[in-house]
Amino acid sequence: MPIEFFGFTNPESQAVFDWVMRGGAGESKQLVLDAIDGAPEDDAFTLGEDISTSARGVLAERLRERLDEIAPDESAGSIEDVLLEVAMAAVDAETVAEAMLRAHGMWNPNLTIPVIL
Repeated sequence: MPIEFFGFTNPESQAVFDWVMRGGAGESKQLVLDAIDGAPEDDAFTLGEDISTSARGVLAERLRERLDEIAPDESAGSIEDVLLEVAMAAVDAETVAEAMLRAHGMWNPNLTIPVIL
């Protein structure tokens, strides 16, 4: 399910999005649905953020955890490991999460400006 014209912040984020959408981190639709389900327990949601924005935060955190699981061992020391570590550090998980939500039709943030009393 390609997403066109999305402003990824860097090629590393685009590569992770493509990898996730191909099933590299599990079924992408299920990851999105799990994030939507987990959004109501998210601190941002309890503080008044909308469900899409909260789901983006939940999904981004889960993506970071998954990337940490597959990151190379720091003691390995090969040039490939170093380059992979640098590339993974550049990934903008929030952007990848938003692109996933958009790709699955689940991005619908409340963009109204709250009234400050």
